[in-house]
Amino acid sequence: MKISKVIDIITKDDQETFDIEELVGQDAPFAYHINYGYNGFAKFSIDCKSIKAFETNLDKIESSLDRNHLYFMMHDMLKNNALSGAQLLKIINTNLVSETKTDVLFLLLN
Repeated sequence: MKISKVIDIITKDDQETFDIEELVGQDAPFAYHINYGYNGFAKFSIDCKSIKAFETNLDKIESSLDRNHLYFMMHDMLKNNALSGAQLLKIINTNLVSETKTDVLFLLLN
């Protein structure tokens, strides 16, 4: 669960999708961390494949800030009915036992 490549994309205000030409023809990574670096000002959703990867591997991400950001995005997805409560609880229950950072625990337990 280490960052293997960072790609910056600048979008227009009304743009909902985009293509990333440099990734065409390459194998997909294990998971995507959308808005890595936290520079975007928009609603972001995590794709289904990445959600599945985070179910059992979110605790392997070294940065507590990155873990916190991903949990925050999942909470937002829950509010928008893009992620079920059962899915989020499964992710939290699986990864909570190894979480040691108080900032992440505070977000998860509030």
